[in-house]
Amino acid sequence: MSTTVSLRESEETFIREMRSYVMTLKQQQKKSGYLARKEAKSALIRTGVLTEEGKEKEKIVTWE
Repeated sequence: MSTTVSLRESEETFIREMRSYVMTLKQQQKKSGYLARKEAKSALIRTGVLTEEGKEKEKIVTWE
């Protein structure tokens, strides 16, 4: 018996948008590495991977 995993359309859209975002950052890096790093760091803070001070969080996801 085989199991097929099918992504929902919203997940596929998310993946396409992330690919586009990464490609945009790579292009921006060629023009200005500083601005690309600034945008990437801002995104990591915005999504909760880094603290507001820009330091790595010990726990990104908790179930508590």
